[in-house]
Amino acid sequence: MKYNHHYYPLFFIFSISLSAITCAETLTNAAVSAQRIILLINQDKKHQAYLSAQSDLFEFEGEPEFDYAYGLAAQGTQHYHQAIFAFERVVKIQPKFLQARYALAISYFATGNISASEYEFQQLKSMAPEDRSGLIAKYLQAINSRENASQGHWQHSMKLGFGVDNNANSGIDDEVVNIPQLGPIQLFDSSQVLDDYFLNAQWQSAYLKPLNLNRSWYVVGQVKHSAYQRFEEMSRTYTDVIAGWQMRDKKMKYHLNSFYRPLWLDNNKYLDYVGINADVSFRRQENHDLGVNGTFAMLNYQQDDLDKNQFMLGFWYQITAKKLSHRLTLNLGKEEADNDIFQHLSRNFWGLSYRAVMQIDKQKSVNFQIDFTDSTYDKAHPLFLTKQEDTMWKVTADYQQGISKKWSWLVKVSYSKNKSSLVLYDYDRTFISTAILYQF
Repeated sequence: MKYNHHYYPLFFIFSISLSAITCAETLTNAAVSAQRIILLINQDKKHQAYLSAQSDLFEFEGEPEFDYAYGLAAQGTQHYHQAIFAFERVVKIQPKFLQARYALAISYFATGNISASEYEFQQLKSMAPEDRSGLIAKYLQAINSRENASQGHWQHSMKLGFGVDNNANSGIDDEVVNIPQLGPIQLFDSSQVLDDYFLNAQWQSAYLKPLNLNRSWYVVGQVKHSAYQRFEEMSRTYTDVIAGWQMRDKKMKYHLNSFYRPLWLDNNKYLDYVGINADVSFRRQENHDLGVNGTFAMLNYQQDDLDKNQFMLGFWYQITAKKLSHRLTLNLGKEEADNDIFQHLSRNFWGLSYRAVMQIDKQKSVNFQIDFTDSTYDKAHPLFLTKQEDTMWKVTADYQQGISKKWSWLVKVSYSKNKSSLVLYDYDRTFISTAILYQF
């Protein structure tokens, strides 16, 4: 059977028409799918939008309108690699589709592909309208900071301030206490409340070295001196040296550090506090974190007979909103005296801690914390012939006001009250300070 060659042009026209109709139908369906995805994103149903896009991916992948919507859904659910593939397809077909290129640059940034992100933002810098130039400049600045940080960097801070301490030595109001074996005893001035004001200065240097996007190690050194004015013997110097390592993955964070914290009172060495600390946290769901923290430390006093070993375990739960985070912690611990003669200094303790941090705006933040600790000592006190039992409350509020990029103003108020079964350890204390902080 032979086909009449006169029908060939008609057949060709029919084929092209059929292809055009099919293509138009595909484009229409892809547009409908894209609109549905965008609508879900605008309704803050990001997860549903991503699932909808996934179901249509096989059919409409390669259509710029669909790929752009799919990329936004993937980006909104932190599937950044899928978002990158989608936006790359769009930009390849439509190089001047600025929204897609901008979304691609952000996705590169989120995955740590800094060089690719910088390239896209540089392209946008020459193409984007003026209203986007400021935001692009901020991203380029952040990229520059991250590139510098990835090479390891130093951070320094200096703080100068003054304050008032109404009980610098945690003394008691009574001048005389009754001791069972000795009767009424007149206390030395150093055991009574010493109300004073002070000047303080602090220096801190930290070196941070990222190993990759999720791992880093660091070293921190800090010196703080508080010079009391009326009672110079209450002046104290703290030194802090910390070396640590931290790692994170999608849902877990790990943090391990060792520390050494000596303390001088009136220019005389009083205590060496040295130990290790580990913290592991798990993200249960968005903005909800659960963690456990463990510490083993040694308290080595200048008077060797007072030395102790310390064990602490903390279980915490944190909820983070846009500007406010809450953390509740249950603490369990034990301190064991090295010298058997001083077993009355050994204790078991437990406590609860609540902390709230509010970022009011870019320049202002407030930190509020309340702590409760209940302690029971192992042996009877040799003077009072009874076991010591203490309950302590402490409330602290911190306010920070940014003045400029490097300068901040700080205010701190703290009140603590220790209620003890032994009158010698019964006290309350109010501490107020303000300082200027310079970071560079």
